[in-house]
Amino acid sequence: MEKVLLGTLTQRKIGYGIVQPGDSIPNGVPVIKVNNIISGLHDIKDLDTTSNENSLKYVRTKLVGGELLVSVVGTIGRTAIVPPSFAGCNIVRAVAMIDIPNPEMALWVKYYIDSPSGINYIKENLNTTVQPTLNVKSLVEMPIPMFKPDYMHNAIKTLSTIDKKIELNNRINHNLAA
Repeated sequence: MEKVLLGTLTQRKIGYGIVQPGDSIPNGVPVIKVNNIISGLHDIKDLDTTSNENSLKYVRTKLVGGELLVSVVGTIGRTAIVPPSFAGCNIVRAVAMIDIPNPEMALWVKYYIDSPSGINYIKENLNTTVQPTLNVKSLVEMPIPMFKPDYMHNAIKTLSTIDKKIELNNRINHNLAA
């Protein structure tokens, strides 16, 4: 097994989003916050918005779909893959965008960050002076284990199947509760 630095897998520089998105405004640009990652990226209507001017200052983190998001402030280490329907959204300062062009590799990195090894790396690299924060530099330098392609493909397939089943069960439970 070899390891590669996460920053070598990305298309765009790993970065965080809008520092001060302001109050949510009608017809604004939707922004993804940590709580959206925690609850799941289901519907763009669930997102707060910011002004177009604010979003344009952070065009580097404008989403096209498929990016890996990681919470880096507060509740750190939560991950999500941006659905294609969220193209055009942006992110806030507490969220880092990791743009890996290969969708399967993006899932591999997501599952690694979600793993005990990934969580341990994050804990070891936290800045906890005021509020727990993970620096983007720590993400860029995060060592990602690489295995044979067949192994990685099968692991991703298995974990994705489990994720889909969990999501389906959550929807069923939500409907039953309603």
